[in-house]
Amino acid sequence: MGAEQDLELYREGIAAWSRGDRDWVLERATDDFEFHAAQMFPGIRPVYEGREGLKDFWREFIEEPWSELELEVERAELLPDGRVIAQLRFCGTGRGSGAEVTVRYVHVAEFREGELARVDGFREWHEALAATGEEPSGSTTSRSRCLPPRWDGP
Repeated sequence: MGAEQDLELYREGIAAWSRGDRDWVLERATDDFEFHAAQMFPGIRPVYEGREGLKDFWREFIEEPWSELELEVERAELLPDGRVIAQLRFCGTGRGSGAEVTVRYVHVAEFREGELARVDGFREWHEALAATGEEPSGSTTSRSRCLPPRWDGP
């Protein structure tokens, strides 16, 4: 599978995550998958490992704190080494509080043989680029339907 297919798989994964299809994501992750969180929300561990770690993240960050959520890919580009860099917009409604939260953040995603192997989260695009040491080689965009960025807590 090539880099363009990985880019499309990444977009499909974010769409699956947004619609609550955890199994779709789990089926496309490597056994040794790693997620390094951007540390933007309280109570989230810095690293989640393997499919069990992905399930933990789902429970700790998706099911427990949010009654509603939507993730959108605002910008996604391929890096020369084949990784995907993407800016996302998270829109959620806190369970219990009803607070609406909108936040942008960035992922750098690595695929191995058509499966998601690692995701590193960053607060800002420039931080992610600096960490990769690469410059994007192409891009795709999508329009956001979420509210403007805001953080009121879950």
